[in-house]
Amino acid sequence: MVVANVKKSKKNLLRIIVISLIMLSWLKPIGVDFVYIEVFKLTFLIAFFVFVITYLIRFISRSDTVNFNVLITSVNIYLLGGIIGASLALVCYKIYPDAYNFPAYTNPNVFVTFLYYGFITMSTVGYGDIAPRIPETQTLAYLISVAGQLYVAIVIAVLIGKFLMHNDQKTTDQKSGPKE
Repeated sequence: MVVANVKKSKKNLLRIIVISLIMLSWLKPIGVDFVYIEVFKLTFLIAFFVFVITYLIRFISRSDTVNFNVLITSVNIYLLGGIIGASLALVCYKIYPDAYNFPAYTNPNVFVTFLYYGFITMSTVGYGDIAPRIPETQTLAYLISVAGQLYVAIVIAVLIGKFLMHNDQKTTDQKSGPKE
């Protein structure tokens, strides 16, 4: 009974997030353009992606073997993590307009710019063309890079562990022979 109520409340929370995102997205085309509306929209987007990532992580942890679906899910989690990092960087930029140094050829008002920044930071390539200027964005940059590297290390370890465990079970089953 309690589990059913928890599942129902999670579904209701997801519905609220999705409906709020849709409503907030409709405000800009009708002429309502406030910075905080954009921040709320990005916050709901981040919450939605975090919800999706937790669901995908549960899928990986519950799988017994490493198959194509598990590998694709692992890649999707990494890509969603980059989108979350980009969204957090954009939120910082919306709140603090001088939060980053941008090169002259970059348009900072486009999400793609922050998507580039999020993935470059998460992969720890760090070209240096977009650089955080204030302590808040510097902290975000190292959190994104640490999260990206930890994710890669942990996922590789988990997938290799599942793969080896599955191969070990196959070997044990082959040695014991057919069951009667």
